Amino acid sequence: MGTRSPQSTPFVHNLGTLHAGQQIIISGMPRSNASRFNISFDNSPNGPGSSDTAFVYDVRFNFGTDKQVIVRNSQQYGCWGHEERAIPHFPFQTEKFFEITVNIFRGGFRVCVNSGDVMEFKHRYKEQPLPKFCYLRIDGDVQLSKVAFKQ
Repeated sequence: MGTRSPQSTPFVHNLGTLHAGQQIIISGMPRSNASRFNISFDNSPNGPGSSDTAFVYDVRFNFGTDKQVIVRNSQQYGCWGHEERAIPHFPFQTEKFFEITVNIFRGGFRVCVNSGDVMEFKHRYKEQPLPKFCYLRIDGDVQLSKVAFKQ
């Protein structure tokens, strides 16, 4: 397992390639006045909106009209897909430690927060094992303490 101890965002890491069996563990704390933070898997180090995005997990505390929402989506050829927003409850609090585990499997992404809530996001791209998506990007109102990788 590789581990990096990032200090600030944006945090960008080249995974080499995205494939089933990878696991990413992200630990941190949303800032006291957090509006949002997001985790994305992109084909460019510049992140969502500037590239194709296999998956974005966008945690919104208070962003526009969104209050305590987690938006999951992908972007292909410059167009965002249908947002997935349904969640059983909002598992994040400002200034409270969290641990997110992202498992990449053949059919998509499985996200677990604090060893509890699990959400799945199905791949919207046909290519397997998604070779063009090599960048993990974490950005927004969050202080990261650890990002670990398992192949």
